[in-house]
Amino acid sequence: MQNQKTYRNLLLTLLSTGLMTFFIASCGDSGRSINGGTDPNSTDPNSTDPNNTDPNDTDNPVDSGFNGTDVEADSEVLAVQESINEGAVSINGELVLPSPSSAIEVEAVTDWRNGARAAYSMVHDDICDYQMTGTEEGWKEASSRELPVGWGIIVSRCTRVGYKTATAPYWDMVKEMDAAGGEVINHSITHPNILGLSQCSVCADEAACTTVCPSIMKDMEGNLLTTDITELNSYSKTALDYELITSGEEIKTATNLDMQFYVYPLDVADDNMFTILQGQGYLGSRGGDREANPEELNSWDVDTTDPLADFRILFDAYNESTTGASEYTMNGLDHQLDTYLNIAVAKGKWGLRELHSIRPTCSSDGHGWGPVTLKLYQEHLDNVVCRQDARQIWMGKNVDIIKYRRSRAHCGTPVLSGTTLTFDGASDADCVKYATPVTVSLQGPADTQITAVSSGEFINLPQGRVLVTMDPTTSVDITFGTGTTAVATAECPTMTSGFSAEDGCGDPSACQPLGACNCEKEIPTLDAYDESVPVDTENGGNTQCDSYSSSESIAVCDLSFPTGYKSLTMGSDKYCAFPDQEYPAKDGSQWGAQMSFYGAGLVAKPKACIDASAKTGVQVCIKGQIKNAFPKTRYVAQGLYDIADATITPTEVQNIAWVYLVTDYTTGPDAWNAGHCTDENCAHPFYQIALKPDGSESCVDIPWSDFEFPYWWGDANVGFVMPEVCAAGGTVPSAETCTSGEDYDPNTDEPLARWHACPAMAGKLIDVIIAAVDDIGSEPVETKGLSAKVTLY
Repeated sequence: MQNQKTYRNLLLTLLSTGLMTFFIASCGDSGRSINGGTDPNSTDPNSTDPNNTDPNDTDNPVDSGFNGTDVEADSEVLAVQESINEGAVSINGELVLPSPSSAIEVEAVTDWRNGARAAYSMVHDDICDYQMTGTEEGWKEASSRELPVGWGIIVSRCTRVGYKTATAPYWDMVKEMDAAGGEVINHSITHPNILGLSQCSVCADEAACTTVCPSIMKDMEGNLLTTDITELNSYSKTALDYELITSGEEIKTATNLDMQFYVYPLDVADDNMFTILQGQGYLGSRGGDREANPEELNSWDVDTTDPLADFRILFDAYNESTTGASEYTMNGLDHQLDTYLNIAVAKGKWGLRELHSIRPTCSSDGHGWGPVTLKLYQEHLDNVVCRQDARQIWMGKNVDIIKYRRSRAHCGTPVLSGTTLTFDGASDADCVKYATPVTVSLQGPADTQITAVSSGEFINLPQGRVLVTMDPTTSVDITFGTGTTAVATAECPTMTSGFSAEDGCGDPSACQPLGACNCEKEIPTLDAYDESVPVDTENGGNTQCDSYSSSESIAVCDLSFPTGYKSLTMGSDKYCAFPDQEYPAKDGSQWGAQMSFYGAGLVAKPKACIDASAKTGVQVCIKGQIKNAFPKTRYVAQGLYDIADATITPTEVQNIAWVYLVTDYTTGPDAWNAGHCTDENCAHPFYQIALKPDGSESCVDIPWSDFEFPYWWGDANVGFVMPEVCAAGGTVPSAETCTSGEDYDPNTDEPLARWHACPAMAGKLIDVIIAAVDDIGSEPVETKGLSAKVTLY
């Protein structure tokens, strides 16, 4: 087997201790279709306004900023509400007004519970992930309104600690969500491209496998891990089962909850995955192609001839910062929530809304892919409560809506015998399997009312129509009475207020994340460097540059790791050596070891850093081996990494070293290598080097422009700062945008934009770091005969 695949261009940044950590941005649901296609609305040459950039549209954030007050009420929804107020219920897709009869008779099972016109559900993906800080308290917005919102769990993130206290596990939050009425949903263990794993598990030959297999089934050069297709299929199947099956088992172990609904990372899936989940007892999944027929939504009827119908649930993905996600941006990006819900109500169907984190303001970043602003979210939830009370919608858990459609399909016809209501298909196996309370509409004389039921619930409507919500596998005794039920007067806004300039969103750029993985546009930059900012020397910031010398020599090296620091001796050959040892994790968040290479000025006062702007770059030479893997959880599941193995075997590990440029521009004032970058998202540009399996010397000449700034997976460069010194439009080479054959999202293989270092940045070089790193808070990194040298050239 060839060397194990590493992800291209992994995201890294430095902790204040000088040690590195990875942040896996799992919020990479990138707006691709469930079949892996791209968004047709963003590139359709036949669209009259493919990017929603009509200059006359004052409500469009990519034009004139957010301003929702100009959106008119939805006339179709107003008409629906008028009929509902008069007692209409939705039956087979039609709103049926009451029609008094001479005797009380069964009409039908209504399309949705309580006779509502439409159904609605919501799922927040990526729960427990590092970027989902907005949901750690934001989930209570839904529970406080008694709305059963869904929460998609990334299992590997929920195993970490830090929820509320340094020692509390995130599983505590998940259990709180469930106890408060939320729907806990499986969203995989590590958030990979599961579609690629699924297709790779059944690919038949090398050509087909090369096309469909994801990055984790390929080596550094993009070649398949093995040309033995049977072996490759087996590896992929193991990894696929880990994400689909083991994930649910681990959630069960941690929370005692059985998983019945699945939402796919990156919104990609296929029938093979549906079949696997169905065999594990899942009732459905968010697996429909939302781009195929964007206004179709999910019918009140379920296709009983399709055994996988419940796994193809259609949905819409929310992102208030790009038109490339939702299909419902026609009223502006701040009205996706309203617009989608209105279409569900107008058509009488089920809309499933995909969301991610909740950010406090529209200008807040660092909340992953497509966060919803708290103000919009609160307004939407209040609007949902109103619409549910008005019977425009029934908001339910996804599994309950699936069960409702199935109960309606399999439990037969409701029968009223005297005052007892039953279903003639109550004993049907599928009726028993999916049984959930359904609503039966009965029509009687105009003064008909219900005063009591033996079980379940009832609603009296005008003109003698009454509703009974009951378990279809049981019988209900009804006590009828007489009286007059008034016409309702429910009125709910069809559009919430949206954003305005007062919300800080008058400038479109204030509400759009940096980069946003929009490769067709110039990447925005931010000058976060201020040389006048005082450097904090009390909190470890004691190596800032007092001056920059023209010295071009690297003369000093040292080693730092979670549990210590060592001053190293540089040999006459300029090599510095890592001690042969394991570098353990610390507090579940720091791991690995890093060797720093300085100029001589840093070992004595005054501290003088290096002005290397006249140089082309650095030559890095590395010898020896590193035992590390990323993400180790996935490699262990595939049998490609043995934690108990005391030897270093390059075929089972990355064997990758990382090189960082630490500059005054990219280091904050309170960091270990203190500088003058004023933004908390400052990050050092990096470069990766693959070590040779036999440990022999590898030398690489790295020009400044090959050092890349980190990005969030799925959103290029989001959350990180590119100083103006290397910004597009500056006096130095501009930042690149992606083109075919460059960098790719390791989950989706989509091209990603890149930011690069530049000679001007090298003019304030503090040091160069060579790092051996490992998975987040996982097993230790081990080095053997590892040494490195750095030379300016």
